Amino acid sequence: MSKVLLQMSPDKRRRIIAGMEFYLAQARKRLLVSFDASPMEDEARTFAETHFHAIGRHFDPEHHDVSDFSDAAWEAAADFHIRLIDMRRETMLSVVAGMYHTWEKQLREWLVQEFSHSFDMTALRPRLWQKKSEEVFTLLAGLGISPYSEPFYSIIDECRLVVNVYKHAEGTSFEDLKARQPRYFGMALRNGSLSPYTAPEHLEVTDEDIGLFHQAISDFWKFLPDNVPWPHDGTVPDWFAKAVGAAG
Repeated sequence: MSKVLLQMSPDKRRRIIAGMEFYLAQARKRLLVSFDASPMEDEARTFAETHFHAIGRHFDPEHHDVSDFSDAAWEAAADFHIRLIDMRRETMLSVVAGMYHTWEKQLREWLVQEFSHSFDMTALRPRLWQKKSEEVFTLLAGLGISPYSEPFYSIIDECRLVVNVYKHAEGTSFEDLKARQPRYFGMALRNGSLSPYTAPEHLEVTDEDIGLFHQAISDFWKFLPDNVPWPHDGTVPDWFAKAVGAAG
């Protein structure tokens, strides 16, 4: 019988997925719920009223027009509302980034732990932490765990692009995401019709997007088999073969 190279125990799988569920539930409860549209609009109205009363202390009917004070209050409220929208956008993107980075970290930690039972990790450990997620997927495919035809794969890859644009703005990920899914940059009214924005600072995700990313990562963990044997029938990447001192 073939030696088991990688093992995903039911308990470990359950704990990882439970941790993800906790992360999303708490993010929604403690962060995202405070940015719901209705409360934000209510806060803007309250801000306008408070600001109106504050500046109203300086109202002089002989020198001021009350409409000027009212306009100033609503302009301040509009600015306040825009800032809240920007904060909501940043918070939602940070939730996605946290979810994605946790997945990357847990995947590499699992691989390091499992490979350490079979190989000297002196060269392999740093390689696993240095490689991009696409290269780790290539390794998994070479070990007979190909994710490419799975529905979750394209969604996780979109999540990767979103996180990279959030972190780095301009770059290859921005160009890729803009070409593949311009919807992440919102829509603007130009010449009487809607067209997508094309700048990194317009990047945004919806609560539905967050749910899709979360489900895709959860599906990835469910997809991993309980046991991956060694030797294998695939071809591992050269960097892995060299790190373990094997030709595959």
